[in-house]
Amino acid sequence: MNLNKTISKISDNLFIIHQKMFPLYLVSGEKNFLIDTSVSAFNEKIIKKLEFLLTDKQLDSILLTHSHYDHTGSAPYIQKKFGSAILGSERTIELLKKENVREFIRDMNTKFNHVMGIKKDTMFPPLKKMDSIKDGDIIRISHDRFFKVIKTPGHTKCSLSFLLMPQKILFPGDAAGVIERNNRIKPLFLSDYNSYITSIKKMIGIKAKMLCLPHNFHIKGENRVKNYLERSLESSIILKDKIQNSLNKGMVIEEISETILKKEFPLPTVEGPKKAFNINLLSMIKAVEKLNENKNLTPE
Repeated sequence: MNLNKTISKISDNLFIIHQKMFPLYLVSGEKNFLIDTSVSAFNEKIIKKLEFLLTDKQLDSILLTHSHYDHTGSAPYIQKKFGSAILGSERTIELLKKENVREFIRDMNTKFNHVMGIKKDTMFPPLKKMDSIKDGDIIRISHDRFFKVIKTPGHTKCSLSFLLMPQKILFPGDAAGVIERNNRIKPLFLSDYNSYITSIKKMIGIKAKMLCLPHNFHIKGENRVKNYLERSLESSIILKDKIQNSLNKGMVIEEISETILKKEFPLPTVEGPKKAFNINLLSMIKAVEKLNENKNLTPE
């Protein structure tokens, strides 16, 4: 493996570790930070690339945007190798302490292995050195560079984004949806639709110079970032309306999910277990159902 071809410097002290579907970002300075960890299927390659980048330096912390399996899968392997601290929202840390959550993450990563033709199970033991961070926190990289922690719920309740200052580089996790390799944007309002829309609008207001997405691409240039976020907002509204129309016709959520999977998500270019896609779609349909329930509530 030619490591020089799988790593790029995309800004001062910001490196992208290229890999299929799941780019990772290393921010270096007086302290070094990795944002998310990808799936466990790639853990050996990730560690080799980190060793190449860090040489004899320490990977101080892993910043988790949220708790999903494809963002946390390699965390135990990376932590075991480098002894890194794990930083995430209070809810993310609480979830990762639960045995049933770790077992679900382990199972989904094993299923992902099978999708990729990797015939081995994976592990997800208890993580060590976990600390919670919250909206507005400042995480120092060096004397003149820092992350600002931004609460961006809607994809999940535990979602955080990280704004690298002073460059204004935003790491949104999945709070801004997924851009596929065919340039299509898939909404991901799994937890709460209104919160998801509010979070995207908040990100538009940041006027970031670069958007470091956790799947497929990063986007450079304030205008291009704004364009992506506005497209993400529009696609979310369109999907919500389609789900709402299906609910209005009396379709059950499983039927709506299958219809969307066939018509709206036909050849997903971020691969994964079908179970994961079904969970995502059912969650988004339930999020739209919740909008109806809240609209029908009347004060006593």
